[in-house]
Amino acid sequence: MYGKTSKGMNMGDKQFSAMRHDSTLSPAAAPQAPVNSNEPHQRQRKQNANPQRKSSSFFGKFALVAGAAVVALAVLAGGIVSTGGASKTDTPTREQLATIQASWDAAMAAGGALLPAVAPAEKQNALDSMNLPPEQRAALEADMDAGRISLVWVTVWDNYAEDGDVVDLSSDGVSVRVPLLNATTRIALPRPAGGIINLQGVHDGGGGITLGVISGGAGEILAPPLVPGQIIGLPTR
Repeated sequence: MYGKTSKGMNMGDKQFSAMRHDSTLSPAAAPQAPVNSNEPHQRQRKQNANPQRKSSSFFGKFALVAGAAVVALAVLAGGIVSTGGASKTDTPTREQLATIQASWDAAMAAGGALLPAVAPAEKQNALDSMNLPPEQRAALEADMDAGRISLVWVTVWDNYAEDGDVVDLSSDGVSVRVPLLNATTRIALPRPAGGIINLQGVHDGGGGITLGVISGGAGEILAPPLVPGQIIGLPTR
C-alpha cells in the first residue's frame, strides 16, 4: 500500500485526487489477517492427533475393562482359594477311609483303648476338665472320695481338617462336650463299669465328624466318621 501511495505522489493533482478518492478500499480489497504459513501443518497435526486421542481413549478404556476383568477373576479365584482354606471341610478319600477302618478294627481286636487312670493328685484338674455343673461336680467328687468311682483320661483330636466338629463323650451318666481341634484335648471321665465310652456326633463341620483317640496300648485309634446324633461305643481297658 505504501508503494502505491508513493507512486501516486508523482502524478498530477487531479490524478492524485482521484487516487485519494479511490483510497477507500472495497470490502474485497480490505486488508486480510496475516496468513500463518504453519496453519496447514497445524491443521494436519490436529487431524493426525485426533485419531491418536481416540485410539488412546479406546485402548485406555480397553485396558481399564481388561484390568477390571483380571481383578474380578483374581478376587473370584482368591475367594475360592480363601473359602477352601477357611472352611477346611473333612472329606476323607476312599483310601483314607480304608486307613481309618483298619485302625478301628485293630483297636477293637486289641480290646479297645487303654486309658490312663487319673492320679489322686490330678483329681481337681480332672474335675475342672469336665466342666460340670456345681451340683454334679460335688456329687462326683463325693463318689470319688468314697471309692465308688475312679476317673480315666481320654485324649481326643480332629485327625483331619479342623473344621468345627463337635462330639459328646459320655460314661456312666457323665457327658462332656468337646469341640475337636487338631491339637489334642484331654478330659476326664468315670471309668465305665460296662467298659464302653460312648462317642456321639454333635456338629459336623463338613464331610463327617472325624476324631482320633489316644490309647496307651494301640497308640492312635481313628474312629469312623460320625454324623450328628450317631453314637459309637469305644471299648476301654
